[in-house]
Parts: sequence; C-alpha cells; structure tokens
Amino acid sequence: MKEDKKTVNYKDLISLLKASNPGVKLIIACVALILIEAVLGLLVPLQTKYLLDELNLTSQLSWHLVFMLAGVLIIGSIASGILSYLLGLLGNKQKLKLRKKFFNHLIHLHI
Repeated sequence: MKEDKKTVNYKDLISLLKASNPGVKLIIACVALILIEAVLGLLVPLQTKYLLDELNLTSQLSWHLVFMLAGVLIIGSIASGILSYLLGLLGNKQKLKLRKKFFNHLIHLHI
C-alpha cells in the first residue's frame, strides 16, 4: 500500500486567519506574555542556584534570595494564568467569528 504524504499548506492557515480577523492587540499581548513567562521560567533555576550557593558558603539562609525566588514564582504563575485566559479568549473569539461566517453562508444558500 502506498501511503500518501500530506504537505503542510500555510496558505490555508493564513487565509483562515485573515477571514476571522483576529485582534492584533490581543495577539501582541499574548506574545509578550509568552516571552515574559519564558524569561521567568529561566530565572527560577538561576535564583535557586544563587540560593544554594549562598547556603553552602555561609550556612545561613539569605532571606532576600528566598523572597526574590518566591516573587519570580508568583509573577510567573500570574503571567501564566493571564496568558491562559487571553489565549482562551482569543480562541473563542476566532471560533465565534468563523461560526457566524459559516452559518451566514448556510442561511444564504439556495435550495
């Protein structure tokens, strides 16, 4: 049996995005939050390294490093929650616009 290989056609995706007209501000906000979340995700191991090095050298817990680590984790969690909400909002808006377009097309079809 011969297996058909399907090629990825980005033109269809671009035409779908143009048809649903997503909000540019919302997409920019999502991209910014993705970048912030990525940077904060990289800061957690770095802050943990500094905390463990300080604990190893002085045998005392440095509270400012603990608070910085906790702050990075809290801000990362908040950014992740906002990002999830915005991506859900964006997806639901896109689905609503596409459904409206589809049903308007169905209504105007001749029988």
